[in-house]
Amino acid sequence: MDQPLPTTRDQTLKYTLYAQFQSWRQLVLSRLAARDVTGQLAELAWMSAITFTAYDSQMALAGRLLLRDMPVPQVLGALGARDVPSVLALWRPWAAHQSEMFRLGRGVLSPQDADRVTALLTTKNIRPQSGEIA
Repeated sequence: MDQPLPTTRDQTLKYTLYAQFQSWRQLVLSRLAARDVTGQLAELAWMSAITFTAYDSQMALAGRLLLRDMPVPQVLGALGARDVPSVLALWRPWAAHQSEMFRLGRGVLSPQDADRVTALLTTKNIRPQSGEIA
């Protein structure tokens, strides 16, 4: 008997990014996604998990790099961000959630480190292409 397809992001988040991608790829290649609404719902759940996991990994790595004194314009460029406010729009909700995750023993940055990154980003207005402080 086949296992039922996961149809919520929560069901798919327990897998690694690699496993999420492979599961999504298999589903898309299987024609099930094209002919069955449950398959399409599962496809959406896998895509949502991939997006969330990638976002989580991006913010964690960006925070670590900034804490290691990587220049802000380089981090912005690697993220493909136009400016600091656009990074802050991604960073602040992640950092708020990360603080709770850290308290639960599953976070990657301490609340103090997340606050240091936030302070660093809020004191600068840098554009990645020019590297100039506005």
